[in-house]
Amino acid sequence: MNKDKEKKGTLNRRDFLKALTAIGGAAVVSSGCSPEPLDKLVSYAIPPEDVVPGIPNYYSTVLPYSPVGASVVVKVREGRAIFISGNKLDPVSNGGVSSEAQASLQGLYDPDRIKQPLFRNNRGDLSPTSWGSALEIFSNRLNEKESKNRYVITDNTTGTLDELLTKFSDKIGAKRIKFETFSFEHITAANEISFGKRLIPTYKIDETDYLLSFGVDFLETWLSPSEYQSRFEKMHSVKDHTKGKFVQVEPKLTLTGAKADDWVPAKPRTNLFLALGIINHIKINRLNKKTVPNTFTNLSEFTLERTSNLTGISIESIEQIANDFASSKSSLAIAGGIASTGEDQLKTVVAVNILNYITDNLDKYDFDNHYMISNASNYSEILKFRKDALSGNVGLLITHNANPVYNLSNSLEFKNALEKIDYKVSFSSTLDETSELSDLILPDQHSLEQWGDYQGKKNSRYLMQPVMKPLYGNLSIGDSIVSIYNDLEPKNQKIEEDSYLEYLKNSWMSIYSPTSFKSFWNQALKDGGVLNEVPNKVDFSFNTSKKFTIKVDNDLGKKLKLCITPNYRLYDGRGANKTWLQELPDLLTTTVWDSWVEINSKLAEKLNIIEGDFVDVETDYGKVTTQAYLSKAMRPDTISISLGQGHTAYGRYAKDRGVNPVDLLDGESVGDAGNLNWCSGEVSINKTGNWEKLVKVQHSYSQDNRDIAQTIALSEVVDHHDHHGEHHAERDMYREYDYFIHKWGMNIDLDKCTGCGACVTACYSENNVPVVGKEQVGNGRWMSWLTLERFQTEEEDYLGSVRVDTRIIPQMCQQCENAPCEPVCPVFATYHNPEGINVMVYSRCVGTRYCSNNCSYKVRRFNWFKYEMPEPLNMQLNPDVTVRSRGVMEKCNFCLHRITAAKDVAKDEDRKLRDGEVVTACQSVCGSNAIIFGDLNEPNSEISKIVEHKRSYTLLAELNTRPSVSYLKKIEWDRT
Repeated sequence: MNKDKEKKGTLNRRDFLKALTAIGGAAVVSSGCSPEPLDKLVSYAIPPEDVVPGIPNYYSTVLPYSPVGASVVVKVREGRAIFISGNKLDPVSNGGVSSEAQASLQGLYDPDRIKQPLFRNNRGDLSPTSWGSALEIFSNRLNEKESKNRYVITDNTTGTLDELLTKFSDKIGAKRIKFETFSFEHITAANEISFGKRLIPTYKIDETDYLLSFGVDFLETWLSPSEYQSRFEKMHSVKDHTKGKFVQVEPKLTLTGAKADDWVPAKPRTNLFLALGIINHIKINRLNKKTVPNTFTNLSEFTLERTSNLTGISIESIEQIANDFASSKSSLAIAGGIASTGEDQLKTVVAVNILNYITDNLDKYDFDNHYMISNASNYSEILKFRKDALSGNVGLLITHNANPVYNLSNSLEFKNALEKIDYKVSFSSTLDETSELSDLILPDQHSLEQWGDYQGKKNSRYLMQPVMKPLYGNLSIGDSIVSIYNDLEPKNQKIEEDSYLEYLKNSWMSIYSPTSFKSFWNQALKDGGVLNEVPNKVDFSFNTSKKFTIKVDNDLGKKLKLCITPNYRLYDGRGANKTWLQELPDLLTTTVWDSWVEINSKLAEKLNIIEGDFVDVETDYGKVTTQAYLSKAMRPDTISISLGQGHTAYGRYAKDRGVNPVDLLDGESVGDAGNLNWCSGEVSINKTGNWEKLVKVQHSYSQDNRDIAQTIALSEVVDHHDHHGEHHAERDMYREYDYFIHKWGMNIDLDKCTGCGACVTACYSENNVPVVGKEQVGNGRWMSWLTLERFQTEEEDYLGSVRVDTRIIPQMCQQCENAPCEPVCPVFATYHNPEGINVMVYSRCVGTRYCSNNCSYKVRRFNWFKYEMPEPLNMQLNPDVTVRSRGVMEKCNFCLHRITAAKDVAKDEDRKLRDGEVVTACQSVCGSNAIIFGDLNEPNSEISKIVEHKRSYTLLAELNTRPSVSYLKKIEWDRT
């Protein structure tokens, strides 16, 4: 035998292929990441049933993203997680999954992950060490006598880990803070006043026919976006010849507001006045079903005229909203959005509770199934910790999944506060702004590598299981704590378990007490946890004892206000080192990879600011410099900056990109619930004199009379059911194609699509679409196969105020039957296959780009470069899809590899394909059920029925390209 083969840990190509055949890629790929190299590989006498090369395995697990977590199904090939879709059994998301959850793959394969424990040496540098040494250092430090305070700061952990962390904190004598950037304490505090329950209920918007939102972005970042996306789809769909109506009140258009039937631009920080004006109008006109409580002692002052002056909303609009809300069979108002959070946010939520109470709509508050974010710490607790640290009274700080140095304003001097702490330990897996200050780092495993559980809502407890072997041999935080727990003082407090998995199982056994735990556990692993439990009843009644007298600031509306909004792609900044999220355009601005300040077009004209200008945005607490984006869809007394960028650490894709607007806030300015005021006071904006092109993926927001994103009146939908009527079939100069077996087609419902972008991220993940970076996007060379186009017009509303009409349409290759791209290709690299798909043969393509030039929809993408990705990010690639090289054209192909896989299964089972059996990647993650895919050759298939609907149309039909992708028109209320 060759001596090289005997070297420890070596594996040549021939041995690799032998091993792959024998035991599957899981063992082979994992061996490369093992802490200790293998001596040799021994083939199985009987291969495991679940390891078959080329055949994926699917594992149910949970991603513990606050506030509710994401129940997902992970596709694993040869030991690598490669795709994340929603869990169809999950009652919260109903099978939808966000871009943030999908991009957790890039967190798993993050090239900037910490590979082993780090400790700060005598030179002050972070040096690598072994896990044994690191845990010994940690244990010894915890056993030292401490005269100062100790703190454990984590995110809003739930379930078994929360129980263990509480027990651990108590044992070491530490105060525990469950820090969340958005903890929604204004809602919990308001509900404690209104109902005596410091809880956040589930709001059953799906049971309403009139939804009034006071600045709540429930389709983006508020509480449970995937859940409310599903609930909104049910509420907003046509049933019984009508549909629910949605009204959004906010100073700046959000993604949620773009889906509103009526978008009402109100002055910032005036939601309370509007709610009181509506309540007063209902009371005066005796439209209330229950007695209006005297909670607000000066309620009568909020007449329609005064409310209009305070809010900037016309009297007619306020009156119409109040009348519609009170007269609807089942209405609901919601409040507590982050962007509108100010001094009066608690009172605003109390006022909205009263509005729902007097109209008898509290039956849509589900306190039984409340959100566990209710248990998060109040913002004032982190301020107390900061004061303690600045005074030098903190001896030990332990952090996990918390980055307060980045998430809190520079005005708090939080970095300076941490530097005054004697010893800092972090369980962060990346060097972020907080962990880089630590003295010891014990890098946690990724959530796809470890055991655990998560409870986002009271009725579901998700189970977390490792879907692959850990990349770097790191320990989970649970295993780290369990391994040292019994060595800590006082030693008479012990736990029985030797591993966190054992601790987790015992915890579940004590909660559920099944007859056979093994079968119960296996079923829970299969389902993703214990789903849809019947929670304990939470009785509540309205409390009228609390009194408020509302004072109005005389300067209200006279000063320019800054509204800082959460980012539905990057959230509070935790997604900033994931390239899929950085290159996913913000729908309303279509910008990528950067920060911007959104300014009303008329205000910008007055200030002589054009799009792309660098401007200084300044408050009394800080200044940031960023580019201007001009918008029609916001008030002229408001400017807005989104969170998520401006990191000074955290990884190569996040660092030194954009600005962090939280530095503009007074970190000590809290509202009536102890919450941070995200909507600040006075702000100034001035040009710097510099200009640069703002990088966007869409440059025209006008349809130019092309009728691309079409609408239809509700009355027309419910009164007419036929589509073609008695029209004769149109004659065509092109020959008809004969589709003998299948003709694949897709339909997208524009009324259901919310523009969340989950489908775009799924396409990146499934089809190995390269990320090109800010510079190349600026050159127009982005590679996304599926884009969300946004069109916007400004028009007069039927109530006399300005209305911005926003339309969203997903666009990909339309799979034309008369495809203009096919005849111009000189090498037959693109052609029409027998099943109606316009396919690409990458090996034939010579890159003439004739096809792209001739494409009517401009959905083809050309590889200008060979796009490299640093290891181990390349492990995210799907082995079923070719990685394209430089000089090759690419585009959507209806996930042809998924069609082939489904055919193979049907062939093995000796049957035909079932309707709905082929699910495209974009379709599999859509929480709104907006995408339907199927066989147009089957007359009884769902897709065949939908394309005959009155609302169905194809893009640019006058070109006679005969696309296989069709759309259902967005349904609009008749504006009379």
